[in-house]
Amino acid sequence: MKTASIREKVVEEVNLIPEEKMPQILDLIRHFRIGLEFSRKKSHKNRNFAGSWKDMSDEMYDEFVNEINQRRRSAFSRRQDRETHIG
Repeated sequence: MKTASIREKVVEEVNLIPEEKMPQILDLIRHFRIGLEFSRKKSHKNRNFAGSWKDMSDEMYDEFVNEINQRRRSAFSRRQDRETHIG
């Protein structure tokens, strides 16, 4: 779906929300946007620190970090099973 059509759908949905709920929607959108900005800054800061990651695209870096997190979860879940098993 194109960005313009997604944006239009978001606007349509927001227009269906009662006026008295708009302050909550505004807070939600602001928190979401600020979270994105913080995440981007943190991502770039980590990459600059790491050196070899500095030239990675945002997409490639995100995939890399997700893969690391997935491998950690997998490794620690197996470890946890061994440590809690008595017998």
